[in-house]
Parts: sequence; structure tokens; C-alpha cells
Amino acid sequence: MTGEQLEQAAAEAKRLMEESCGQMAIDMTLASDRDMKENLETIIEFRLQTLLGAYPPPFDVRNRHEAYGIAAENFCQANASVKKIRGDMGLLLTTLGDPNRPALEAVGSLLNSATLAALDAITMAAEMKKAMTDLYAAERSEPTPLEELAEGGGFEEAEELEDMDADTDFDEEDE
Repeated sequence: MTGEQLEQAAAEAKRLMEESCGQMAIDMTLASDRDMKENLETIIEFRLQTLLGAYPPPFDVRNRHEAYGIAAENFCQANASVKKIRGDMGLLLTTLGDPNRPALEAVGSLLNSATLAALDAITMAAEMKKAMTDLYAAERSEPTPLEELAEGGGFEEAEELEDMDADTDFDEEDE
């Protein structure tokens, strides 16, 4: 580690100690891994904007059933991609036993399958991000049952009681 990296690590450790009320946690994630995660988030956001810009635009997800349907559709597509990777791995495996069989085609096919699987995973993440945003908006916009009663006039003003003593028990049945 260079001196600059040590200083950054010390500053990060100090910041974490101050924020966590005495609990110390050190992020040991490599910078390249953090960069990769940030890049993936950027790619997912780009894919989401692409989906939103499609014609016709996707409908809003209004409930968990619609979210599940979208997730299941994407899950099936991702599973099909993984199945293709599995088949290409088998093809590459057959080249190991035969030195006369070229592996270039098998490796190229595996690259293509992995790329398509990555695209399917990114698309699924983008669609789930949209579903999460839509469900959150729907949840925030739906009035609670008490709000519905208040807006719809479901509450009535209490009647004033006459001739009641302070000792009257309201739980007793009228005789």
C-alpha cells in the first residue's frame, strides 16, 4: 500500500467509527469491485431508461401480483440463458478429451451465452427497479382506511349527552 492509500484507509476508519456510535466496521472491498458495482448500477439505470423510452411505454406496476408476473417472466429468460451456458460448458468440456477438436468455437459460444445471460440479468434488475419504484409510489398514494373514512364523511359528530352524572357507567346496559 502506498502512503496515500494508508491515509485514505485511516480516514475511512475514523469516519466509520464516528458514524457508528462506537461500532467499527471496515470495508475491505477492493476499489475495483466497488467501481464494478457502481458501473453495474449505471448500466442498470441506463437499461431502465431504455425500457421507459420504448414505445409503447411499459405500464405501471400496481400490485405485487403484477410485480411477480414481471419477475417470473424475467426469471424464465435468465434461466434459459443459464441453460445455454451449461450446454456451452459441456461443449467446451468435450474439447478437453480430443486434442484435434478446436476449442475456439466452444469458447466463443460460451462468451456469447454469458453475455446474453448478463444482459438478461441486467434487464431483470432494471425491471425490478421499475417495479419497486411503481409499488412504492402506489403505496404512498393509496389512502389508508382512516383517511378514506375522513374524506368520505364516514365519521359523525358525537351527540351531546344530557342529564348524565359524572358517576354514570357507560358500560352498563340500559334497563
